[in-house]
Order: sequence, then C-alpha cells, then structure tokens
Amino acid sequence: MNDKPQTIEDVGLRCLACDYNLTGLAGEVCPECGKAFDREQMLAELAGAVAPIPVWSQRGEIGYLPAFVLTVLTIWLMPVRFARTFPRNPDPREAVLFSRWCLVIAVIVALAPHMITDPEEALVSIIVVASVVLGVVFCELSIAGAVFVVLPYCEHSAADDAYAQNHAIVRMTRAYLIVTALFVCVSRIYGQSADRLIFPGNNILFYGLVIIIGYWWLCMTCISFEMRKKMTCLVLSVLMIPFCVAFSCFMGFLVFAIMAISAVALMG
Repeated sequence: MNDKPQTIEDVGLRCLACDYNLTGLAGEVCPECGKAFDREQMLAELAGAVAPIPVWSQRGEIGYLPAFVLTVLTIWLMPVRFARTFPRNPDPREAVLFSRWCLVIAVIVALAPHMITDPEEALVSIIVVASVVLGVVFCELSIAGAVFVVLPYCEHSAADDAYAQNHAIVRMTRAYLIVTALFVCVSRIYGQSADRLIFPGNNILFYGLVIIIGYWWLCMTCISFEMRKKMTCLVLSVLMIPFCVAFSCFMGFLVFAIMAISAVALMG
C-alpha cells in the first residue's frame, strides 16, 4: 500500500492582491490577505481566455458615461488598485475602445479654446495636437516594450500574454491625457499661450504640465511594480519611462516639423 502523500500540481493560481499561492485551497478566499477570488474565472484566464476590464466592462449595466467616468477616476486616483485588479488576459478591444474615447475627449478639450478664440491659428493647433497624438502612441509602445524587457524575471506569465497585458494597461492610462487637456484648456482660456512653453519663465502652464507629467510618471511606476511584483520592474520603470518620453517627444517634434513644412509649402 502506498502511503506517499498526493502532491497537487501548481497551476499558477495566485492571489491578485498579495501573490499568495492559491493552489489546492478548498475555499475562494485568500488565507493570506482575506481577498475573495473567483477560481473558475482565474483558471480560465490562465488557460488563455480573455477577461473583462474592471468597471469599464460594466458599461452595459451602469451606462457608458458612469463606467467611463468611474474608470478614469480609478486610474487617476487609485492606480495601484487598478493595476491590482487588472486581468491577466484583458480583452484588447476593451482597452482600445476606452483609449480611443480618452484620446477623442482630450483632443476636443485641448482644441476647443483655440478654435473659439483664435480661429486663424486652427491649422497650427491641429498640427500640434496631431504631433502630440503620434508622440503618445510612440510613448505607449516604448513603455510597454520597456516593461517587456524584464519579463524573463516574471514567474507566472508567458511573454506574449504579459506583453499584451502591458500594452492594454498602458493604453488605459490615456486617462491622464484628459487631465492634461483640461489644464491646457483652462490655461488657454485664462490667457496662458502655449507657445510660451519655449520660454517658460513664470508660465503657469509650463509648471502645471511638469507636475502632471511627474504624477503620471509616479503612477506608471507604481502600476508596473504592482503588476509584476519585481524590484527590477520598479527600477527599470523609473529609468526607462523618461527615456521613452524623450524618444516620443523627439518623434512628435519630427512629425510636427514635417507637417508644418508641408503646410507652409501648400499654403505658399
């Protein structure tokens, strides 16, 4: 008779809050932190099934506007909580839809005062915004790639799945663009010209944008660390995000220069 205790295969089931190994538990409450979990949903995600994005995926039940506002507020004010509840295999269509809404709203808010107060500068404003949008796309890809560099240190995620998760959550952080656009809009209404960014001096717009970008940098670093639970991710996020922003700014400026020269040539 074989009295050897039966071993349970580790399927990679981990608590989303504290990373405790949930394999073999009879209940659906983490004994380490007390957080409830859905075993079937987590196993389905581990098997490759896509999962809905928290809050935003509930828009069919609570409405588009409440779901959008609540998701934006969660990303703004509770980025660590948002990263903690973000699914392992998010539905990419959900992230794309949310990011497009954020981008459209940010563009409209940023352009509105220019269109109303300075219609003659509309073309310049559109070129600037188009350059910023392309810079944002470059920034998203490079940040997702920078986190992707440290994936060999991750214990429970396949490389492709982890990169897809990184890219999805980076797309979701376009919510911070709305804050930036609101600040630019208010500054423009109260007489702060965007072209003074070149010579900031005591420009409120310049220092406000510095604070917003600094807060975004902090939030992105916290999100990266919370998702991977690795000090390597924290260090690389702190170091790589400024590099990604600098690269994106360069690409955006290059696009702006090309578009501006083309516009002048067409108008001349």
